[in-house]
Amino acid sequence: MNSTHAVLGQVALGYAPLVSKSFDIEATRVTVFALRPEATPDASALLAALAEAFPAKPVLLNVAHEGLLKGLLAAALPGNMKVEVPAFLLSDADLAAQAQVRGALLKGRSDAAGFKQLVLDLQELGGGPLPAGKSVLVSGARSAADFKQALDARTRELQDRWEDLQDSERQRSAAQERERLLQEMHDGLGSQLVTARLCAERGVPSQALVGQLDECIREMRLTVDALAVTDGDLTLLLANLRHRMAPRLQDAGLELDWQLTDVPLLPTLRGTGGRELIRIVQEALSNIIHHAGATRVRFSTRVDAARGQVLLSIVDNGRGMAVDLRQGNGLRGMRRRAERIRAAIDWRPPEDAAVEGGTELLLRLPLHADD
Repeated sequence: MNSTHAVLGQVALGYAPLVSKSFDIEATRVTVFALRPEATPDASALLAALAEAFPAKPVLLNVAHEGLLKGLLAAALPGNMKVEVPAFLLSDADLAAQAQVRGALLKGRSDAAGFKQLVLDLQELGGGPLPAGKSVLVSGARSAADFKQALDARTRELQDRWEDLQDSERQRSAAQERERLLQEMHDGLGSQLVTARLCAERGVPSQALVGQLDECIREMRLTVDALAVTDGDLTLLLANLRHRMAPRLQDAGLELDWQLTDVPLLPTLRGTGGRELIRIVQEALSNIIHHAGATRVRFSTRVDAARGQVLLSIVDNGRGMAVDLRQGNGLRGMRRRAERIRAAIDWRPPEDAAVEGGTELLLRLPLHADD
């Protein structure tokens, strides 16, 4: 008994029941930790001590020390004991074949995180008698090469699934883009074509009808321009808009003051973002033409590096905007578009003392995708 205490005093033991799927206790899992790794007990002496502590009940040993574990695998196990073997030891086929192996959990391998495998006796599978000291690998890999092959196959499977998910996401994004484009064509070009048709049916003078058709053509070209700029170039988007809107601004008697500076490409204006920006500016100009009574409108841009923003300012010298008008349907639509490109939009009196009256629309665009 004293020798048993002396051996067990060199290790720490943990106990847990091994429960079957039918909730029966099949065995006791005993985890063995060496208290002093540099002075581990002899494997045979430890087995004798454990056999005295667990004389009859089935025991599954889990040993957290490689040297001691190898000693246990090489020793003759009592009939009621089996050893749980880490899979990195199973790559040594001769060593693994010496053990009455119950199960194996692969762990501690940098190239095999989380991979599990199980080794079961043939008798537990309902087969014939199992030769002494033999085991069968039901799932997993018996060697490092087999394991790498299984891992590579699993990696390919996961890669295929990831590519399928990416394809699905691209298809979903394309479908959403088609829906947005169709909706914009319906709301913009479609409504203007309907208006042109009504003008024709009511006998509106041909000059007015031509003007309405010109608006339809301008709307279509603005949409095409916005779709063509896919790299987030704010200056190019605004330049295209200026070109398309110049006749309308001239007809409205609006002088355009263009004070754009060089700004970086903006991630939120890529793809559909450019069209959202064009619609915001287009609506702003339409409001100035129809409601502000302005004679001059100034566009300017600058980078606010401290806040990680690019500022787009549109200032008119009209009659100004009442606070309650800032909540109209058109402005709410502009706010929604600004949110979709993660921008902040606001209307305020111009800060430039040289501008009498008027309104400034200030759009704050993020410099970076994660801002």
